[in-house]
Amino acid sequence: MAKCVRVLCVLLVEPFLSFALASEDTTMSWTTEMKTKRQAEVGYTIPKPAECEPELSTVNLRQSEDLTLYYIPSCTRIPKCGGCCGNFGNKKCQPVEVEPLLLKVTVKKYLGKRKWKTLPPEFVKEERHIKCECGCIVKQSDCNPLQEYSSAECQCKCTNRDEKQKCDANNQTKRWDPTTCSCQCRNNMLCASGFTFNNVTCSCEEERLSLRRGS
Repeated sequence: MAKCVRVLCVLLVEPFLSFALASEDTTMSWTTEMKTKRQAEVGYTIPKPAECEPELSTVNLRQSEDLTLYYIPSCTRIPKCGGCCGNFGNKKCQPVEVEPLLLKVTVKKYLGKRKWKTLPPEFVKEERHIKCECGCIVKQSDCNPLQEYSSAECQCKCTNRDEKQKCDANNQTKRWDPTTCSCQCRNNMLCASGFTFNNVTCSCEEERLSLRRGS
């Protein structure tokens, strides 16, 4: 009797399991198909990052704007540094090892009526980039005497911080210029006749008698 019950259970359950497994396979297949179809409709791809390295770049070889001159070739491709250097915009891909090139270019001049004249070749100096690295756009040589260079931030920073604090205290009329490290008036206005603009008070003031005499 027990064997009959087991056989009966198997007979009843097996079709259900087969249907469930088939339904699961169908659902997975349908889900995968829908994902593929959705991606195809959107048409997106996952981009690869552009590493900082030498890559072929087009270089113009024309040395003249004279349209009667024909350069052979007019351009070529030379390895130049290219690629991404972070998201902050303070660095760029720069060459650290280069090889000088001297390119010989054939030049012909059009004389009209299908006549050409071969001119002496022109030599174009170029560089092939061998090795690249991400470096600061702003260099230490770009700093003025009132600035110090921060290699971590790739920028020149003003050293006269006390003057900056005083300038920031008068932020309604003045603003701090980090390029010149000086306090500037927010608005440089044109003054009426007999008045001159004062860069200290940031306002038009009556000209002094001494200035009138000196003019």
